[in-house]
Amino acid sequence: MDHCISVSYESYLLAKKHNLDAVSTARAGLLHDLFYYDWRTTKFTLGSHAFIHPRVALRNAEKLTVLNDKEKDIILKHMWGATIARPKYFESSIVSFVDDEQAITEYFDHVRKEFKMKLMKYKEKVIKFI
Repeated sequence: MDHCISVSYESYLLAKKHNLDAVSTARAGLLHDLFYYDWRTTKFTLGSHAFIHPRVALRNAEKLTVLNDKEKDIILKHMWGATIARPKYFESSIVSFVDDEQAITEYFDHVRKEFKMKLMKYKEKVIKFI
């Protein structure tokens, strides 16, 4: 959930700064990853997670609220780059790029924390040895 909130807020700020539809950008940013399966273990016959999950997220979002065409496009196209579905609106591109940036940041935060833990354990071993 933190990921979706971060994507929504950062995308909202960028859209607002560029006089775009910040409200639709924020709403779609919150809903862009609304799927209820573990993408690492669930397999689909119709395509990859990158292809399927935007469609699942859109279907789930439409069960919760009415979406305008721009919000639908943002949710469907947020995997642009991993898929060939090109964004129709600037707002869709913003959410796609912010989502990528957030995912990379989250991954490297995890790697950094893991490295720090290993370093601390190594440091403890060195101190015990001395």
